[in-house]
Amino acid sequence: MELTAIARPATSEVIPLLYVYDDHGVNVTEGHPLARMLMAPAFRKVEREAYWGEVSGGGYYRVPWLDACSQASMLRDPLLFRAPAGGLLFVQYLSPICSECTSIATAIHGVINANPALPVRWVRISVPPEIGSLQGG
Repeated sequence: MELTAIARPATSEVIPLLYVYDDHGVNVTEGHPLARMLMAPAFRKVEREAYWGEVSGGGYYRVPWLDACSQASMLRDPLLFRAPAGGLLFVQYLSPICSECTSIATAIHGVINANPALPVRWVRISVPPEIGSLQGG
């Protein structure tokens, strides 16, 4: 699915390059059961850039710079931030000057090719320069 951002995110000027969700709308990050499929260096790098950490109640939590509501606010049409049942949803942000976008796309293709039975939805969102800049891009 190809979309174009029409507004800046409400919470940030910088837009991370990738978020990955499971079928419950939960971010797939280190420690999530499906994270074992996201071991390519490109995934590790964008995960470090897309989240900040918080310690609370003795636990450490990864918090996305852009939550699903902030991402949805950038789009004209609604987007369900849930993967197909038992699968993964990749939400990739792209710009014409993104140096890392190709390595991320290659890593996503690697997951798809290595797991042909895995249900995957891949949403690519183009971000015009006047909307915002991509983090790491």
